[in-house]
Amino acid sequence: MRYWPPGQQLHNGKYLIEEILGGFGVTYRAQNRKEGKLVAIKTLNANVQGKPNFRKFPTRFVNEALSLAKCSHPHVFQVYEVFPEMVGNIELWCMVMELIEGIDFAEYLEDNNILSEETALPIIQQVGSALSFVRQQGFTHRDVKPQNIMIRTPPALPLLRGE
Repeated sequence: MRYWPPGQQLHNGKYLIEEILGGFGVTYRAQNRKEGKLVAIKTLNANVQGKPNFRKFPTRFVNEALSLAKCSHPHVFQVYEVFPEMVGNIELWCMVMELIEGIDFAEYLEDNNILSEETALPIIQQVGSALSFVRQQGFTHRDVKPQNIMIRTPPALPLLRGE
C-alpha cells in the first residue's frame, strides 16, 4: 500500500487525512469532519501488508484496538473507533485514537540529554502506572520503549502507545 495522501477521505468521508506522523504501523493526523476535532488514525504499514502471512496481522491489530478501547486511564491513549477501509483488494483496519501533540520520549531524551531525578521520577511513575493498569485489564504491551512513550507539548503527562 502506498500511504494515504493529505486530503484522502476515510470511513465514508468521516475522516480527512492531514499528514503522516509515522510509527510501527502508519499513523496519520486526521480531522473528524463530523465532530470537528483532530484524531490519530493508525493502520498496518506497507511492510506488514506485504508479508505472506499478512492475514494474521489484522486480527491481532483489531484485538489490540479493542483491548485499548477498554482502557480509560490518564496515561494511555484513548481509542475512539475501529473500522475497515478497502485499499485495492486489501481490507485494512484503522484505529482512531486520541491525537497527542508532543514528541516521543526518545526525541525528548535527545533534546534534554541526562534527566534529573526530579524530571525522571514522575515520568517513570506515570509509565509504570499505565503499564500496571493495562496489565490489570488483561492486555500486555509488547513493545515498551522510548519511541512508544509520548510527552505532551507543553510537557505534562506521558502517554503509552499501544504496539
